[in-house]
Amino acid sequence: MILNSNEPKRYFSTVFGEIVLLSNIINSEQSIILVGQKFKQLYDFYDFSLPSFSVVIYKVAEKEIRYQY
Repeated sequence: MILNSNEPKRYFSTVFGEIVLLSNIINSEQSIILVGQKFKQLYDFYDFSLPSFSVVIYKVAEKEIRYQY
């Protein structure tokens, strides 16, 4: 997966199932740090045939105010 801080590749899912809006990528000598805001609410994008959660497709709402690292 290729991430960047421009639309539309600014959104990603963490290993914990959180959806994050990427705002910056910091490249230090020790590591690469992704800075972004998590969404507090996740909803099914559709629910016919099968829920969209089962194929990792979400509708999101309400970003957290503080940025996460």
